[in-house]
Amino acid sequence: MPGWNGVENYVARQNVTAFVLAGAILALVLCLWLNERKKERGTLLSMWVTKASIMAQYGLELIFIASLPMLRKSPRALLVDNK
Repeated sequence: MPGWNGVENYVARQNVTAFVLAGAILALVLCLWLNERKKERGTLLSMWVTKASIMAQYGLELIFIASLPMLRKSPRALLVDNK
């Protein structure tokens, strides 16, 4: 159909816009979250914990939190091809 091409482009632009805005909001939330943990960082650094291990801990926490929505899906839904 000749009219659908414009609609598909519009939907694609909306998806990209939503993705970019969601990423920006997530970045702001993560910055606020890291800013709240200044005292924790100071305490860990005073106990001779290295900055690398603190950053590794933050990274593992982010990976764990990001993987929680995947755990909600059933194993069968992960195996089925949703084409």
